[in-house]
Amino acid sequence: MKQREIINTNELPWDTRTLLATPRLIPSIRIVEPGQYYHFGLASGIIQHASSNMTEIKIIIGIDGLPIAKSSNSQLWPILAYISNDTTKTVFPVSIYHDYTKPKDSNDFLVDFISEAKELVTNGISLNNCNMKVSFGAFICDSPAKAFILKLKGHSGFLSCTRCIQVGEHYLNRVCYPYCNFSTKRTHESYASKAFEEHHIGNTLSRLIEVPGLDIVTMFPLDYMHLVALGVVKKLILLWLHTGPVQTRIQGRNINILSNSLLNIKQFIPIDFPRKTRLIQDVRRYKASELRFFIVI
Repeated sequence: MKQREIINTNELPWDTRTLLATPRLIPSIRIVEPGQYYHFGLASGIIQHASSNMTEIKIIIGIDGLPIAKSSNSQLWPILAYISNDTTKTVFPVSIYHDYTKPKDSNDFLVDFISEAKELVTNGISLNNCNMKVSFGAFICDSPAKAFILKLKGHSGFLSCTRCIQVGEHYLNRVCYPYCNFSTKRTHESYASKAFEEHHIGNTLSRLIEVPGLDIVTMFPLDYMHLVALGVVKKLILLWLHTGPVQTRIQGRNINILSNSLLNIKQFIPIDFPRKTRLIQDVRRYKASELRFFIVI
């Protein structure tokens, strides 16, 4: 019987990429206190996803925190974008941050994005042998993320409204804004000059004001999810069920009828709605999409 040759494995590579001569791609990860940050690039995303028949690029930006584990505070803070005047509206990543807490300074978090945005808005982008104009349509953030990005008072502050200078009042352990026939509107210029200092946090402004043509007030829409769905709708349902005055509460028998009705229509809800209806008694655990659907029905 022929003896097999013993192969010396000590000199073999540890990874198949060495055998295949795969080029090394070393990501330029930088430190954004207290975590790590990687910038994919706004221009590269536009080049990859823009249609060939476009004459102008209008970008929508989304920024928010995203928990990625239930057993820890591990979280991502991505900057996402899509081209609003493109029919596909494919969302692509611009950059991403990871740690167990949010970035310490929003300007440090945004510095690469702002630098690239200024260049694109000023000089445009070359696509299909044509220089296209680039502009921004909106920045989509929920209330906490918007306050963090713009260095403003949070939504529970007395001077937190991003549209007017109306001062809130403390009533029944909540900050409320009394009805007013007229209140002075906030403007990009008043933000840039810090005309109302108590509206701001810290001594610095968001460096987003450096991007040409960007209006801090009008390009940050109001947060429908927190203001309407999780705010007004949930509050009204709780008042009708438990916490409101006795004369405004729904009788227990009618609450059961309402819950049965919600369960009965469950089978007829199209797949376009991500969550199906459930008992109204579970309203404290309702997600924003469920509260939005409650308005529809």
